[in-house]
Amino acid sequence: MAVRGDRNVSTAVESIAAVSEENSASAEQVSAATEELSAQATEVVTSAASLARMAARLDELLSAFQFSEPAVVGHGHPGAVVEMRRSRAALSFRVHRAHELPDRQHDTMIKRKTDPERPSAHGRHATVSSINIEIRDSVAWITLASPPVNALSMTLIDDLSEALVQYRPPDVRVVVIRAAAGSKVFSAGHDVHELPTNGRDPLTYNDPLRKVIRNVETYPAPIIAMVEGSVWGGACELVLSCDLVVAGSDVTFALTPARLGVPYNLSGTLNFMKVADMHFLKEMLFAARPIPATRMAGYGVVNSVVPVDQLEASVAALAKDIAALSPLVHRIMKEELRVLANAQPLTPEAYERIQALRREVYDSDDYQEGIKAFKEKRRPDFQGT
Repeated sequence: MAVRGDRNVSTAVESIAAVSEENSASAEQVSAATEELSAQATEVVTSAASLARMAARLDELLSAFQFSEPAVVGHGHPGAVVEMRRSRAALSFRVHRAHELPDRQHDTMIKRKTDPERPSAHGRHATVSSINIEIRDSVAWITLASPPVNALSMTLIDDLSEALVQYRPPDVRVVVIRAAAGSKVFSAGHDVHELPTNGRDPLTYNDPLRKVIRNVETYPAPIIAMVEGSVWGGACELVLSCDLVVAGSDVTFALTPARLGVPYNLSGTLNFMKVADMHFLKEMLFAARPIPATRMAGYGVVNSVVPVDQLEASVAALAKDIAALSPLVHRIMKEELRVLANAQPLTPEAYERIQALRREVYDSDDYQEGIKAFKEKRRPDFQGT
């Protein structure tokens, strides 16, 4: 019995020794893993310090450049386009004055198909799918080129938004937005075929028209609307959001939401209030009749009305005078006026109530009827439901 007990004790001791060896090996593995993690942590710290130095150096390099304001562009998708300018080194993003590029094409960030630059006695041209752009004497002439009526489709609005991001100070000091010479319609307004019919708000913050209006309002230089032909619906807001409006003597303006059953949003209505007398604005909104440019000028909504054959020369002279003055003062004064004009008190309750009223409109039968009647080229039969 004693021998058997000794054997049992010996076996137990051997087992304990084996377990001890296994634990010792595990401890060595843990120690090795700890050392490896420590080395990796040291590498991370070293990399972080290196990245910090790189970031500081990058900040020093970027301080040499000026940046444009971020802009939101795209087919209903938010995005930011930041443009580098001023460096004469080798930035392919920058925009040059026409006379600085006698044998090269305009640099462009516009991704749509463009035509080759065409020589001109006045400067250089760039053509995008729905707009034409010409730079001469620090003035960017942007021509809406989406026949037959320059409807404000997503394509046209996106092209215009991207052009306003691309062509900026200091190379451009004034922008002129116009239709082609001889146009009978400056723009027919919203492309009604793109308005939603599924109960969605047609004029949200990210609506393409809202985006381009914000780009016009925040553009850091004066924008002149040179108006030839009739202006309808949302195109009125585009024109009146420009800093100056010069119109041909045969031009008319018509605000048409009541014709289509489309509820304008608060920011759109405010943009009209900033430039028009209240009673005059109510007449335009309630009656939806074309108003002659001469009458618009009488209310101070249009800066000047000139004979059509003198329109371009008149705008060119105005743009030249503006371009000769301080671009820095223009930028700050425009921003100050924008901020002050938008300083309108609005409580959350009032905003929610207006949104509820708008929702009643775009959920209504009248909204569907207005769009349907437009597509069928007939007068709508509104029932107030």
